[in-house]
Amino acid sequence: MLLERQNELKVAAEALRLAQHGNGSLVVISGPPGSGKSALLTEIGELAVRLTAGPSAGAAPAPRALVMRAYAAPAERDFPLGVTRQLLEPVLTSGSFVARWCSGPARAALAFLQGDTESPRQRAATAVRALLSMVENITHDRVPVLLVDDVHWADEESLQWLDQLVKQVTQRRILVAVTLCEGEPAAERQEVRPLAAAEHTLLPAPLGPDSVDGMLLERLGVPADPEFTAACHEATRGNPLHLVSLLQECQTRGVAPVAAEAPAVAALVPPALRRRLLQCLREQPPYVLAAARSLMVLGEDADRQVVGELAGLDPVDLDESLWRLRRLALVTRQDTLRLAHRAVHEVIEEGTSPDERNRLHLQAAALLRYRGGAPERVAGHLLATTSRLDDDAVAVLRRAADAAVRRGAPETAARYLRRTLRDIPPHSRARAGLLVELAQVERSFAPSVAVRHVAQAFPLLPGPVARATALVALTPVAPAATLLSLTDLLRRT
Repeated sequence: MLLERQNELKVAAEALRLAQHGNGSLVVISGPPGSGKSALLTEIGELAVRLTAGPSAGAAPAPRALVMRAYAAPAERDFPLGVTRQLLEPVLTSGSFVARWCSGPARAALAFLQGDTESPRQRAATAVRALLSMVENITHDRVPVLLVDDVHWADEESLQWLDQLVKQVTQRRILVAVTLCEGEPAAERQEVRPLAAAEHTLLPAPLGPDSVDGMLLERLGVPADPEFTAACHEATRGNPLHLVSLLQECQTRGVAPVAAEAPAVAALVPPALRRRLLQCLREQPPYVLAAARSLMVLGEDADRQVVGELAGLDPVDLDESLWRLRRLALVTRQDTLRLAHRAVHEVIEEGTSPDERNRLHLQAAALLRYRGGAPERVAGHLLATTSRLDDDAVAVLRRAADAAVRRGAPETAARYLRRTLRDIPPHSRARAGLLVELAQVERSFAPSVAVRHVAQAFPLLPGPVARATALVALTPVAPAATLLSLTDLLRRT
């Protein structure tokens, strides 16, 4: 089911009509990974067959389309004219026309297509001319419609052949349609640039909520609750491939499209989507991955300058990195600067070593602290690291705990203080004071734990007055509400 692509198909239909009358063109379908480029390319091929299969309005019957398709892949870039072979080799099985199509200057094309697939590169120039003549011969009987998926991965010789073919299509009954992935470094190769400058460029937009709802009904077989549809749209940003992967995962896990399951959708990261994102990121230059890791560490609403400083990038490289990430739909295009969805965050996190994550979180905490960031925001990064904290970091955590207590979040405050305990010497007066401070926070939601922490602090406190002060800090805790008895502590104090 192809949704929200009516405008693109209208453009393709007009290009096909013109090609049928001898005015061919190049159609480029461009967009980020998973935006439905391949599905649209397939639909254009089917559209060509349908539009040219009916009776002609003129006296002479109009020629029918001959659809040829090729799939370029990174592993085949060293195979000279490999994509061209994919397009034209199936033509040899088209019947009685083959002899005519491979006659004259195209005679060498037949030998090339039937010959050794490992033919030397020096024979490529002769083959290019013959294969061009073969396509021209086909136009006398049919309308060649050449479809190339992921043209940016095509071999150099095929790209040169396509470039020469495109230069001739305006005077021929030929339509060439290719897909190009935005943000891929391979799409910026010098050999690809002439193909990117097309007369017709189609940019499939993300799917809207109504289309997401339609896909839910088609894939899951039952109408979805509005809350579930909204969660799927938010999780995938309307990316068709991401949406299909998510719905497959829902089917696998038995997640029903009801409102109660909406929160679970945001936590699902389908393995197929994870692999696709990982491959996509591996193809990027190192500075792009550095920016992505900074965004992963900084989280929501990251400051642009902090992202650059954390990634170690100058403004030019930062702009280039964010531009690439946006074209790949890995970063939101709104005013806020953050990763597009949870799957991107998890893939980047898995590709970052624990030592590197520790370093980035410590550096992020230092940058935010230097810029006067809120203590709790700085503390979030300190909680995420397992490295030893210095005295300044411990002080930030204690200030963050005070802020959490004031806003009525004692559990959060306790998390900050427990983190500081890991880096305080075990038999120190500082540890005793921190244990008492932690007990004051815990008394409202974990009185037994608070008493235990005061008991641990007792041997480290300097005398009965300090111990009495620590016990008073537990007020008001009813002795019966704790697992440990306060009687002995009170009597000794």
